Amino acid sequence: MENDIRMRVFKQKKVYLIRYGAYGDHIHMSPVISAFKRRGWHVKMEYNLKGAQIHSHNPFIDEHILFDPHAQGYANKPISWLRNLQKERGAGYDKIVDFSYSLEHGLIAAENEDAYYFPKAWKNKKWAYVNFYDWEMEWAGILDEKGRSGEIYFPRDEHLFLVKKYVEPREKDFIILWCLRG
Repeated sequence: MENDIRMRVFKQKKVYLIRYGAYGDHIHMSPVISAFKRRGWHVKMEYNLKGAQIHSHNPFIDEHILFDPHAQGYANKPISWLRNLQKERGAGYDKIVDFSYSLEHGLIAAENEDAYYFPKAWKNKKWAYVNFYDWEMEWAGILDEKGRSGEIYFPRDEHLFLVKKYVEPREKDFIILWCLRG
């Protein structure tokens, strides 16, 4: 009885995060991972191959699932099949956050949307001052953190030796480009 009560009191919340997409998509949602971890959540993350390159060494992810819904064998499955798979994998989790189309719904216009053809001035007025990282935090329901930026973690040996060996003699040659809008 006492153990049962203790387990209910100290039960760790669990979140299941899902993001398929390109590198920028994964980087834009990356602060969400550590935000959940700082709040004491168990974090499960599902991503595609590009996501693996961004997230596979993230120390704040407790469980990793590598899955590409566009890979051979899955590409022709209906979206309902994917949603059911995600529900199965998220069974027992307190929260499931699917970042699919999170940026596309409200921050950028895809070619299949009317807004894609709207004048640039209209798009700038609507989206020019929206921070993608803040948007992703809100998408995940984290409303009290603003101004975060992308988080990428490298394997220790790669970071200490390979990158350092490459960068040091070329330090003056690097130019940093900053994308202000996706």
